[in-house]
Amino acid sequence: MGVRLFTAIVRMEVRLFLRGFWLWAVIAALLAYLSFGYHVFFVKDTLGAGQLLQSSSFIVMGCALVGMISGIIMAQREQAARFEEVLEALPGNTVRAFGKMTAWAIIVSMVMCIAIAYVLALYIMSGSQLILYWKMTVNYMLLYWGGTLLSGGILGYALERLIGSYWTYPVVFVIWILTSPYNTLLLPRHIAPVFNQGELDPNAMYNDFQGLAVTSEAFFRHLLLLLLSGALFFLAALYRRLRELPHLEKRIYQLIAVVLFISGLSVIPFANQQSMLDVDKLFELNEKDWDFYKNQKRHQDSPAAFQVQKYKIALTHDQDRITYVADVLLDLSDYRQEWMDFTLYHGLQVKRVTAGGHDVEWRQAGDQVSVRRNPAVHPLALTFEISGNTGYKNPIDHHTFYLSSSFPWYPIPGNYTIGEINPERNLQMKNLELPYEVHFEVIVNETQQVYSNLPQKKHNQFVGTARGITLVLGKMMETYADGFRIVGPPDLLIQAPRVIPPLRKEVAEISHALGQQEPVLPKQIFLVPISGDVNAHAMEVTSDQLLLDAKTFRVFIDSPEAYFASAPEVFLAFFWHNQYREVDGIAPIFLAALYDHLHSVDKKSNLTWIAEFDYPPEYSEMVKAQELAKQYIQLAEKRRDELMDKLPDWYDAVTKGNVGLDLFHDYVKHAKK
Repeated sequence: MGVRLFTAIVRMEVRLFLRGFWLWAVIAALLAYLSFGYHVFFVKDTLGAGQLLQSSSFIVMGCALVGMISGIIMAQREQAARFEEVLEALPGNTVRAFGKMTAWAIIVSMVMCIAIAYVLALYIMSGSQLILYWKMTVNYMLLYWGGTLLSGGILGYALERLIGSYWTYPVVFVIWILTSPYNTLLLPRHIAPVFNQGELDPNAMYNDFQGLAVTSEAFFRHLLLLLLSGALFFLAALYRRLRELPHLEKRIYQLIAVVLFISGLSVIPFANQQSMLDVDKLFELNEKDWDFYKNQKRHQDSPAAFQVQKYKIALTHDQDRITYVADVLLDLSDYRQEWMDFTLYHGLQVKRVTAGGHDVEWRQAGDQVSVRRNPAVHPLALTFEISGNTGYKNPIDHHTFYLSSSFPWYPIPGNYTIGEINPERNLQMKNLELPYEVHFEVIVNETQQVYSNLPQKKHNQFVGTARGITLVLGKMMETYADGFRIVGPPDLLIQAPRVIPPLRKEVAEISHALGQQEPVLPKQIFLVPISGDVNAHAMEVTSDQLLLDAKTFRVFIDSPEAYFASAPEVFLAFFWHNQYREVDGIAPIFLAALYDHLHSVDKKSNLTWIAEFDYPPEYSEMVKAQELAKQYIQLAEKRRDELMDKLPDWYDAVTKGNVGLDLFHDYVKHAKK
């Protein structure tokens, strides 16, 4: 009897929804909004499939409001028909509210099936490669749209049953704001994210590398609302039938409401976490590194007198940290010193160093690690146990990581400077690839696919010879075009080959202008989080890789060559930062800007920017360069060919040492005579 009655109530409620105008109007509005988003994000602005969902906070707000209004409508049906008292007196009234909520869950499932099918169809229509990550899209929509819609219906029904007057609507409006991305209007900033059912930043740009925010904290935020709505639902059921319910049933309702409420409170700490690295956190990491290298005492670089023969690394990724064991085989045949120096980023802590299973003496200070050698052993195999975070340069969060071959995330022989504050007051990390090739064997304990510059032997097992190893975990794919291997996020890969011809042309032109042999364009191109938000440059070149910032690539998606093949970027990436420089200084920055000015025809050059920018007093070197830039702009109008002829000599002088601006001042003095 009970099951049949419950089923009948569910069927009746579903029919009432399907026959009503409200449901179909909502579905039509949703599809129209998605069609508009398709035109804006796919056709007009080419922001892509990810941005369509990233910017769907208004849909989430709509789901919350539609859900609560639908719940109110369900609660008011009997009242509108003046039939409520009769129904409450009939057998089976206890299951009526549960039947309504089950029917609402069925309606939500139907709406979500339609919405998901439509969004995936838009992916296919646009040719988006994000269709390969369809599970991420489905999970995102079920969590943010479906979860909010379901909880909203339960909440609206409970509020109407408890209040039962026009006061329900002001309360619904307040709750609607509290669960929206704009809840900071009513809540403190440290509490607001817990109740937000949408994106934490509704105006954020989609991060192609990280993907959509299908995270544990997002799940717990939606679970929190569902549990609190459920607790309120049982309180409403108890309140409306306080006199009629048997004592045991009352206690059951009270117990369930209390359990749901306490469960909701217990998930708040999990809902207030941050597992995805955002721009604010990235700037925080950058500031920490900036302060570290600003206050670091300058030391004399000392290349190692020994070499590494082999690295064998077993790495695991846990939240925002990596932990690994590195077996390092050293050639000490010509090494006579007591201590061996290595360079390792200071955010990574050495836990233990052993040789042949026995602990050896070691010490770590800043970016330097020293290990006492055993003079009786040639060669020597050291085992490092290391754990930590790699800072802003190689960002790590709970879902992704980027470890580059030019960054010392594993011990590098020698004592080197990793970072330096350049004259533009940016933190410039140096290229610390090994000067020779080494055999690598790397195993990454990760279920998702990790990409590397080395050949993959088995799943996430990489073996090969290189001057360094890059490991990337994220929403990535790989393809091959014109003899190049391209690794990067979906959709960006489609445009990546466009960069190659103009980049090759610009490299050839600069090589000719500087009188240098043309660098070989690496055959592997990675679109990775170089983090153009905080890094001075969004392109890097190593011995076997061309690294492009994925976020900057998205900004210039229509014509990525306009940025990545521009003279200033190519000059510094291919002819300066492509190798370790003990001192960066102002000279290469000025020379790159001067080259850009001499070859600029229809755009504002970097030298003009230096001449016109209003530098604060602390930018002392740039203030000095400013007056010099103005002088060279005037000289270029009369002596452009002569200045171009001087470029090879200036480049040779700059690469040989820290010459500063005196080199360029001397020419100005000579020109005035």
